[in-house]
Amino acid sequence: MLVTVLFFSVLVLMFVGAAFALAPSGFLRSAHDSALSASTRAARSGLDWARLRLSSDPRWNAETAATFDQGTLHVVEGDGQVTGWLQDNGGWARFRLRFNYQDGPASAAVNSDGLDDPSVDWTDFPYVSCNNLMGPSPRQIPIAESGTNYSSPAAWGNTQLDLPAHCLLLSIEGACGRNVGFAGQYPDRFLGGYQKKVAQTVLRFGSSQPILEAVTMVNGDLDIKVNQPLALNAQPGEKARMRTKQSVSLTGGALSTNGEILYLQGQNVSGPTTGVTVATDGNSDFFKIPANKVKQPSSPISLAAGVYVVSGTTAPQIHYVNMSYADYVAANPRPTGNPFTLPSGMSISGPNAEPAPRFTLAVNRDVQIGQSGGVTDFALVPDGGADQSASYGGGHPSPPPPPPQVVNYATIAAYYFDPVSGSNSAPLTSAPLTDLLNLAQNHLTLLSNNATPPGNADTSVTYKSFLMPGGQPLYVPMSVSVHGPVYLWMEGGGQQAANQEFTTFLQSQTHSTEFQSLIVSAGADMAATEIQNNNNNNNGGNPTGLKPKDVELQLNGGASGLTLANDGAITIGTQIKGTSSALVSKSDIALIGTSTDLSSSPGTQLGLNLYAQGNITIDAFQLDSSGGQFRSFNLGGILYAWNDVNVLMGDSSGGGTFNLRGGLVAYGGDPSQTSVAAGQGKANLKAASMSLTYDPAYLASLLSSGPFDLDILSWHEF
Repeated sequence: MLVTVLFFSVLVLMFVGAAFALAPSGFLRSAHDSALSASTRAARSGLDWARLRLSSDPRWNAETAATFDQGTLHVVEGDGQVTGWLQDNGGWARFRLRFNYQDGPASAAVNSDGLDDPSVDWTDFPYVSCNNLMGPSPRQIPIAESGTNYSSPAAWGNTQLDLPAHCLLLSIEGACGRNVGFAGQYPDRFLGGYQKKVAQTVLRFGSSQPILEAVTMVNGDLDIKVNQPLALNAQPGEKARMRTKQSVSLTGGALSTNGEILYLQGQNVSGPTTGVTVATDGNSDFFKIPANKVKQPSSPISLAAGVYVVSGTTAPQIHYVNMSYADYVAANPRPTGNPFTLPSGMSISGPNAEPAPRFTLAVNRDVQIGQSGGVTDFALVPDGGADQSASYGGGHPSPPPPPPQVVNYATIAAYYFDPVSGSNSAPLTSAPLTDLLNLAQNHLTLLSNNATPPGNADTSVTYKSFLMPGGQPLYVPMSVSVHGPVYLWMEGGGQQAANQEFTTFLQSQTHSTEFQSLIVSAGADMAATEIQNNNNNNNGGNPTGLKPKDVELQLNGGASGLTLANDGAITIGTQIKGTSSALVSKSDIALIGTSTDLSSSPGTQLGLNLYAQGNITIDAFQLDSSGGQFRSFNLGGILYAWNDVNVLMGDSSGGGTFNLRGGLVAYGGDPSQTSVAAGQGKANLKAASMSLTYDPAYLASLLSSGPFDLDILSWHEF
């Protein structure tokens, strides 16, 4: 028994001794785990801090000195560096992140940080961050070395990753130690060793508003006409969605791998689709961007409202005309205006070598247009005029001039009736009277050359009477001097019924051999129609002068963005190119005769946002030696109109390509109001081919402040 007791006593003493021997390492391991957990929490707190700062300023990179004290949180920013101290379980933890590469003085080089070196270099944290949310292209992100190689004035030898456009890399170090040194109320250093945890994440813009995301948000009808199926795209993993609060018409169809069309219950969706689901929209909200949220010019260039005309052969000249654009194009002869001297922040260069536009007008600062006398509109056009297609006839708020009075009959068939769907492609009430007489005489039996219509028709005009298939006489005015509404008349139905009956009848004739042959031959006559319409619109200008393809407006927003704003309409009749730029108007915006396929960077996206409290019109028609054609247009940005959005890149006979990466909103009224009238705010999009890709990244260029949501694309801790 004694031996047994002694044996077990020895065992117990051995275990007790081992426990005492292991206790310090266990305590150290526990402390280590606790510090590591605090370091992880600190790194994630740094992420939360950065997202908070970015939510109100998407260009934030801690360049400006700032200090934030919130009791248990103390953050110091400046020189592209952020240091934050926060209390954690009675102790202190720290997070750090750096946008400063410590690569020398601020530089405009592609992959430079754009910052001067900080007053105190960081030698022990090599992982840099980069704000490329507003960047239109990828950037190479360096990784610093340790020791004496903590900075580099030349190109970096080591690269962490290629950061995609419109993305953000945050590299955040979290740290926790047992002892800290204080500078006043808050700590500023660790005394002794500390635990570290580094978190790296890549983020991009989220929706920024509590709405159902979509590339089109249209309060009224959405009408899309393409010659091949519309390509409907979105970011990987997201739904490629179009939304309207009325009906959708897809002439030519739509194609997507994960598409969705939402429309108002009780309306309809027409046109073939592949990979696209169709459903009614139960979500009523669109992007609400009221005028007071739109980025306004800061310390801008001040320009007087009026027309700015670019001319020249071997050297560019700009003349200013104190007139509205509508009055300018109607003037005969055109006023020459006064020579205009460009202010600081604007420059014009050229002539450039082809295929670049001959002259380049660069704007490097915000611009504010101010009223000049009774003139509020702003226009930039070449002296050769800004061409427009017949569909939009003028591109400015004032009514377009009367349509041509003599048009080939084949052109009538193609212009007023779409040969694919058979539906109207232009209002019958805008047709020239001679067109209507030709149509009636070719399809109806003449009853009388000098008829007197019953009812309230204009008795001062001479009419012809034709027999409709239903037995009712149709009265068509004979005078070609009458402009405005077409006074077709039908007994018992008046003008409206006559227009409808005649339209329906002509559509039914598309099955006849005669009418089919006219439609087939119409394509060759479309250019002649466009030329005639442009001549009547007085947009031709000097026949030997510059055309829109010869002048390019460059809006160089850079990191801070650029805004060109006007209380009146904005009309740009040149090529246009912009980065982080916006055109903002309290009236209409019209881009006419413009394209990007002739710009100095073919195929690139503009990165341009358009905000209009009226309509937005993009008309890429251009007259040339072959008669006329539609150019292509690539836009990376948000089109936001209180009223309608009209995009014309082609017609049934062909045309160019319209590529939109961003979003399109026809809100239908003032977005600051609680409701808008049903049906207002339509979108009409026409092109030979079209691609629509939803990307909310461009919202930040348009809005003056957030909040902006940021979605995490990747996360890595080590």
